[in-house]
Amino acid sequence: TQSTWGSAESDYCTIELISAITLRHVLNVRIKLKMLRSLSFGWGRLFTGKHASTIGSLHASNEYRNRHPISCKSSLASEINRSVTQGDTNTDTGSPAVAVTRCSTSGVSPMCRHSLRSHGCGELTDKDIGLTVTLCGWILHKRVMSGGKFGFIVLRDWSGFVQVVFTGSTETGRNWLKLASHWSLESVVQVTGLVESRPTKDINYDQTTGAIEITPSHIKLLNKAEAELPFLPKDAPVVAEATRLRHRYLDLRSPAWQRRLRERSGIVHRAREFLTSTLGFVEVDTPMLGRLTLGGAQELVVPSRESGRFYALPQSPQIYKQLLMAGGVERYFQLARCFRDEGGKPDRQMEFTQLDIEMSFADSDDVISVVEETLKRCLPIPIATPFPRITHAEASRRYGTDKPDVRPESELLDLDGLAGTNQGVAVRGFVLPARTIDQSMRSELLSIVETESNCKLFLMEFNENSEFVGVPSEFVDVSFLRRHVDLNPGDILVVALGDPDSSLRSLGSLRSRLLSTRLSPSDRLGFVWVTDFPLFFASDGTGGPGWQAAHHPFTAPLPGHVDIVYTDPGLAIGQHFDLVLNGCEIGGGSVRIHDSALQRFILESVVGVDPNSLPHLLTALNHGAPPHAGIAIGLDRLLAITMGVPSIRDVIAFPKSSEGRDLLTGAPSTLPKGYIDSYNISTVVTGG
Repeated sequence: TQSTWGSAESDYCTIELISAITLRHVLNVRIKLKMLRSLSFGWGRLFTGKHASTIGSLHASNEYRNRHPISCKSSLASEINRSVTQGDTNTDTGSPAVAVTRCSTSGVSPMCRHSLRSHGCGELTDKDIGLTVTLCGWILHKRVMSGGKFGFIVLRDWSGFVQVVFTGSTETGRNWLKLASHWSLESVVQVTGLVESRPTKDINYDQTTGAIEITPSHIKLLNKAEAELPFLPKDAPVVAEATRLRHRYLDLRSPAWQRRLRERSGIVHRAREFLTSTLGFVEVDTPMLGRLTLGGAQELVVPSRESGRFYALPQSPQIYKQLLMAGGVERYFQLARCFRDEGGKPDRQMEFTQLDIEMSFADSDDVISVVEETLKRCLPIPIATPFPRITHAEASRRYGTDKPDVRPESELLDLDGLAGTNQGVAVRGFVLPARTIDQSMRSELLSIVETESNCKLFLMEFNENSEFVGVPSEFVDVSFLRRHVDLNPGDILVVALGDPDSSLRSLGSLRSRLLSTRLSPSDRLGFVWVTDFPLFFASDGTGGPGWQAAHHPFTAPLPGHVDIVYTDPGLAIGQHFDLVLNGCEIGGGSVRIHDSALQRFILESVVGVDPNSLPHLLTALNHGAPPHAGIAIGLDRLLAITMGVPSIRDVIAFPKSSEGRDLLTGAPSTLPKGYIDSYNISTVVTGG
């Protein structure tokens, strides 16, 4: 835990108090503060060693609660209300500490308890007029009038901002005006003062604090920022992303980031509370350092001190959560950190967070219901459940993709009748409604038609005279359109000619590019489940030994397709289901294989993975593993869409760049040679 507006000296007892209250809430017991003398402690250590038997019996021991009340060496009230005296030394830096005022707990905003302030800047309204408050924050804006008679600063914190006004009518005021003129933006200050109403002519009705201002009685500069910062948080939307990533702490101060971080925290909290308290799930941490798992995404490896041996960072806790089911946990979840060695895209990062869920004695319907209920309770926007479901084959036919955006009304049409008796040619199309067409779309559409290589694309406009303009010679029966396609004047029919797969893929991509990208989440959230995926696909286009798992090799086939796996894997349908939102896959789940013989056959004979690389899983399946199913929801993707931002980098506090670099810290970086040698590896430098 880290708290702003505190110090090791002034907040020692407060931190102990927060720790004790937290443990009391978690363990439902009273904790002696002398048990918490470290500002940081490991949860694992709390439950092991000499305290293990005591902690393990806390819930059942009323006697323990009576014997161990919360204690503190000094009076809590005096400890919280005391101030750091001028001249105290910061024990971390050796420099003089700033004299700051600690607020009394009476009349303090709940969000500002145990801190150096009484309220958040954005919490104050005209109902607080006459109240003396203490605020802490950053200088967002300042203005000092010529002549030194009047000036103000706008103070900002996580909750918003408020105006602090200085007048030159007193010597103190003149001194503050003089000091304020030298304070740079983003400097950190503490202000104690009276909440007063603004003059009527100065009221800003668009701001929650627009009817008030603070007349200060005490101001302290806590830290002066450099005059020339790389950028100001208020300008972040127009600053290059690389610059914002390099100085992420400045970016995070912006109101947009403060809102997103708190919304993310609230969503995670509500999901965790619902899964544990309502549905009886158990949150379990799985290891970060594990064994390389073949047959999936490229994993990141970590060297060990054993020569020639490496760990792998998990692309997913897949194996561990199945082992938890074999271990009788029955209902597991965690907010799992996952890693994949792949390039960054707007919806991908080398490291990301997923809501990982696994259930014993459950099928796909059970998992789907759990996800829908959880999302309905944790998202801050209303969503309608149950979500619609379509099969993989239906999604491909209607939308040209297995990640359909179901918001646009236009679906793909079977227009084979246009080609007459032309055998071997598939004709597919979709309608662009006139109301969606603007000049930029027309230009983009013409460019795509000219450059498309997978099939022939044609544009046919239905004019005001109910006539088709631009009908190609390949279409011998235009009357087919009048009978089968509902068109309005100004609509454009986009038609693709080619083999069925190419036509569907091209139109699906074009539909998404033209229609989906012009919609925003406010146009409604389009959740849809895609089910009944092929269990395998031919990675080399020929089948046979080139089979790859469509989901992962631990997905069970449909009950009636088990025999097909052994005879013709390419025809087997899996119990795999994806959750798609606005054309983006945000979750993938399946019923798992719990039969060791079937799992071994798929690994060895279908996808070509050595079963000896997963002896722990195969052995566990042989030792009485129950039927189980699960899903992983990409938290970052979900939040990016629901918050209306273009990239998951906009919902991750410290993301990697599209090249996989941490521009803030400079990772990846080189290592000292001695450090490398201890891991029995060597590096090869390539390139000029």
